[in-house]
Amino acid sequence: MKRKMARCTALSLLLALALATAAFARYNVTRECTPRLTFSGTTATASLVVKAQAGASIEADLTLYRLNGSRQIEVASWSESGATSLAFSDTVSCSRGYDYLLEVDVTVVGDGGSDYITKSVSATCS
Repeated sequence: MKRKMARCTALSLLLALALATAAFARYNVTRECTPRLTFSGTTATASLVVKAQAGASIEADLTLYRLNGSRQIEVASWSESGATSLAFSDTVSCSRGYDYLLEVDVTVVGDGGSDYITKSVSATCS
């Protein structure tokens, strides 16, 4: 009985550990990739922070869309690059009541390999 209980406990711990680690993206050379979309009145701020291993090159394409039903209407786009880290922020006008989507495509190349990251965030201009 004790042996069966110990096995069940061990399996439960392994399962919990597997589920906990599966929730985090694993990258080769990227330490952080965080897009943000915030609003202040009718001004949208699109931002991106990327941190990578020392000496890694970073290229990022950002596109901001206004959502109108099933349509995505491009509002603005940016291309940025950096080495080791990248911090970008810019503002554009937005229309109240509309949802907006910020999509980012990031390529990070370093000694440990390459990461190709696509992320998006959405929010409403209110």
